[in-house]
Amino acid sequence: LKARPPTFFEMTPSRGLRSGTHRVLCLPGDGVGPELLRAAQRVLRATGVPIEYETLDYGNSLAQKVGRSITEEHFAAFERTRCILKGPITVPTSGVGSYVEIQSKRYTSANQALRKAFALYANVRPALYMPGSGSRFPGTDLVVIRENTEGAYSGQDSSSSAVGSSPRNIRASGTLSSWPTRC
Repeated sequence: LKARPPTFFEMTPSRGLRSGTHRVLCLPGDGVGPELLRAAQRVLRATGVPIEYETLDYGNSLAQKVGRSITEEHFAAFERTRCILKGPITVPTSGVGSYVEIQSKRYTSANQALRKAFALYANVRPALYMPGSGSRFPGTDLVVIRENTEGAYSGQDSSSSAVGSSPRNIRASGTLSSWPTRC
């Protein structure tokens, strides 16, 4: 039999762990983040997939302790696990933790540092049709793709005038035709 590549939504087991065990970096974040992360972990536990979690403090609570909301330790942990389960964080507009400097680069937030450092170009959110859901479009699946590294999420200031603004070209590797047609 010929081995098949992993499908779009499969994870590859982490190296060095029990066969088939996945390693996930958990960053609870601020506010409702820890509660959301616990709920997500309960859902993942219910799947029966063997997962080992590595949890690090992240966001405003970490900034209050060490002066920034993300550290080099987070980057090293992501390199080990290659998977993050992350809660929302408070992004300060000024003061402690408002900018993050990691690996000699400055970012506007911990979120932007993760996006840029690991080239997390897109946030992909698939929604599968559920029979009996009352959808106006039965049998239609939807994939929402939010670009993460340019525009509003780039961390760059922009300006506009009474005349208007000039949109930037979006660059991505690959094409939409290379994405799966059925999620």
